[in-house]
Amino acid sequence: MERALRAWLRDGAGDDAPLLLAVSGGLDSIVLLDALARVAPGRVAGVATFDHGTGEAARRAAAHVAREAAARGLPLVTGAAPAEPGVAGEAAW
Repeated sequence: MERALRAWLRDGAGDDAPLLLAVSGGLDSIVLLDALARVAPGRVAGVATFDHGTGEAARRAAAHVAREAAARGLPLVTGAAPAEPGVAGEAAW
């Protein structure tokens, strides 16, 4: 994966443009975060995550992303869906 990321950074990601990583908290996005933080730490401008407000799993995923970003010394940008009284889970979407 790191070889592929280096090639992408060299050939397709544009000069030295900063990268904002959108991370859901799932295994695939955490692996990508980890690899890019190692391969191009100076290019990662920040990590973004969003709590969709669908319940405890969404809150835990956003908290997990926050911990992973902090562990790598990366700035975090977060967002959360506004709560609507009486509406929960995916119905809130």
